[in-house]
Amino acid sequence: MSDKENTQEENIQVDEAFGELLANFVRKNPCLYDKKCKEYKDKKFIADTWSSIANACGMSETSTPSEYSANSDSSATSTLVSQPRLAIPKKNLLVPPPDQFASRKRSYKEQEQLSLMIGNTNEAINKLVHNLSEKCSQPVSDDKEDGEEAAIAKAFLYALKKF
Repeated sequence: MSDKENTQEENIQVDEAFGELLANFVRKNPCLYDKKCKEYKDKKFIADTWSSIANACGMSETSTPSEYSANSDSSATSTLVSQPRLAIPKKNLLVPPPDQFASRKRSYKEQEQLSLMIGNTNEAINKLVHNLSEKCSQPVSDDKEDGEEAAIAKAFLYALKKF
């Protein structure tokens, strides 16, 4: 084996040993993971526990799984502790990858819908113009309603011819 492979193997063994040591310290402090523990909600106690674990492992406080930040109010200073972070984020394998062509598909569907709407609108306008032209060709009767419809039809056809 080369020196590089030996070094990598030693690092793996050290990491495994450190992981076991850290896991043992966490197991001895149920307030870090057990919601039934009375100190579980005490943020100061949790921060002190992580500090003691860091000291026992020979680490600095900034390299522990929790992050410490101080927020100062006008009345008091409080320390907030966030949840420990995982070293490797888990990928959600149940969610499919995003579709690369989704915008094209959406655009194509929209174009298809618009063309159908335009076709239907043109068809409806043609029917309307045909019906109006038939009404215009009929003589205006004395009936008040038919006379108004015929006058509206003539005005509409006149307006359409101007465009």
